[in-house]
Amino acid sequence: MKNKKIKRITIISVSLILLGALSVLCVQANQNDFFKNWGMDVKKHSDNNKQINKYGDFKVAKKGIFSSEKTKLGNIEEIGKDVLVTDEQVSSAKDFYLNKGSDPKTASKDAIEYVKEENALYALAIANGFNVTQKEVVDYVNELKQTYKESENKEDMDKVISAFKSEKEYWEYEYKVYKKLLPIQKYIKSLEDKYMQENQNKYDEDKLSSMWEKKLENIKDNAVKKQHFKKVDKNTKIDDLKQFWNEK
Repeated sequence: MKNKKIKRITIISVSLILLGALSVLCVQANQNDFFKNWGMDVKKHSDNNKQINKYGDFKVAKKGIFSSEKTKLGNIEEIGKDVLVTDEQVSSAKDFYLNKGSDPKTASKDAIEYVKEENALYALAIANGFNVTQKEVVDYVNELKQTYKESENKEDMDKVISAFKSEKEYWEYEYKVYKKLLPIQKYIKSLEDKYMQENQNKYDEDKLSSMWEKKLENIKDNAVKKQHFKKVDKNTKIDDLKQFWNEK
């Protein structure tokens, strides 16, 4: 199963596969512009987030390694109990769906749903003790680098990376991405391992996989419900929102 000759690497956030939303692997061969276009979108959002983080007033999450990232009032879409949903996060996800061929209305709907699920799962992972260190994130990104070098679809990855000034800049972007994703991945993996171990002798492989997927959907739904996300009024005063966020 770990034959390096058939190893493939996903170009976007692995969470899109983790959450069952999308997979780059299903991109058809005739969609030659997908990876180039997605790379340009990734670069655009990476640059935007750098500026927002530099001058931000609000932590995007209350706890965990991802709480070091900041955002501005005007970039906050929704506020939850432990995490924020930002316009930039939603815009990035929407661009991905658009590149995959979704119509704008569907892309917007799927993007906000995806971001709320991802952010809620991050908060749930942290609450259950699955925070990670900077070293763990660095080590994981280094593993991705190695996978990239050995992957059979390396040329697709090259198209994404080419949108950045350098490969180093691209991997710095991935480091920020996995400050949020790695806790989620570790948490979900622990739940899946436990579920499989408890049920492996009761069902065949296909049935067990299907049941786990349904359970994961319930986990995501419940995680979102726990956050009680609320839309942020664009006329909200920054001091009022700071007090509300700090008191929650």
